[in-house]
Amino acid sequence: METNMLPMTIGDIFDEAFDLYKHNFALLAGIVALVHVPAEIGFSLLFLSFHLDPSSIYANQTNDVSYVIGFMIAWMIVLIIWSFLFVMQNSALTIAISEKYLGKNISIGGAYRRSLPFFWKLNVTWGIISLAMLALVFILSPVFSFIVAIAAPFAINQNNPSIAPVVIITSIFLSIISLASMVLLVLMGLFITQIVVVEGKSSIQSIQRNFQLILGRFWRVIGFTVLLSLIVLALSIAFMGTLSATLDLLIFQWVNFSQLIQDITNDVLFTLIWMFIQPFWMICLTLLYYDHRVRTEGFDLSLLDKQMAGNFVKTVSSK
Repeated sequence: METNMLPMTIGDIFDEAFDLYKHNFALLAGIVALVHVPAEIGFSLLFLSFHLDPSSIYANQTNDVSYVIGFMIAWMIVLIIWSFLFVMQNSALTIAISEKYLGKNISIGGAYRRSLPFFWKLNVTWGIISLAMLALVFILSPVFSFIVAIAAPFAINQNNPSIAPVVIITSIFLSIISLASMVLLVLMGLFITQIVVVEGKSSIQSIQRNFQLILGRFWRVIGFTVLLSLIVLALSIAFMGTLSATLDLLIFQWVNFSQLIQDITNDVLFTLIWMFIQPFWMICLTLLYYDHRVRTEGFDLSLLDKQMAGNFVKTVSSK
C-alpha cells in the first residue's frame, strides 16, 4: 500500500471528500441515522405529548405555567441526551472515515463500538469548550450593556425618538459576538474529535493540540470553514426548499393536516437531509486535519494506521 500523503489544496480536499462520500454513502448515512432518527422521534413524541407546535411552546395558548415548565424540562433532557449522542456519532464518523481512507472495511456497529471508549473524554472536552464560549459571552455582555446605556438616551431624547441607534449597536454586537465565538470554536475545537480519536490525548491536551494545529495556518482554516459552511448551508436550503415545496404542492394542499403534523413532517425532512450532509462535513474536517499534519509533521498513512489501532487498544485497556 502506498503510504505517502501529499499536501492537498482546498480543491483537492473537496475532491477527495466527494469520492469518500460517494463510495461510502450507505455506511456514513447509517451512522448518522442511528442517532438522528431516534432523536427526531423523541422530539416529535415530546411535542405531540404536550400538544405543542414545534415552532412555539406557546402554540396551545395555555396559561398553565407548570405545563410550560414541564415541557421545557422534558425538552432539555431530550436535548442533553441528543448532544451526548451527537458527539458519539461524530467520533464514529471519524473512525469510519479514517478506516475507509486507509482502505479498510468497517461496519456501522463497528464504528460505534470503537467510538465508545472516547465517549466521556469527548463530552468532557466539548463541555470545557462550551464553558469557554459562554465565558466569552459573559465577558462581552457588560461592554455591550455599557454602550447601549450610553446610546439609549440619545435615541430617547431626540424630538423624533428613534431606537435606530440601539438596533444598530445591537446588530454590531451580535455580529462581533458571533465572529468571536466562531474564532474561539475554531481555535479550541475544530479538530477535537479527530485529535481525541486518532491521537488519544486528554481533554486539555486535545485543546492545546487543536490550537497548535490551527494557529500556523489560521486564515486558511477560517477560509475553508467559511466555504464549507456556505456549501452546507446552500445544500440544506436547496434540499429543504425543494422537498417542502413538493410536500405543499402534492400533499398538504390536498389533505387537511394540522399545522403540528406539517411542522413535525418538516423536522423529519430536515433530519433526513442532515443524514446526507453531516457525513460530508466530517469528511472535509477530517481530511483538513490530516492535511495539516502532513504539512507540519510528515504524517502518512502508515502512521495513521498505527495511531488508530494503538490509540483504540490503549483506550480500551485503560478501562
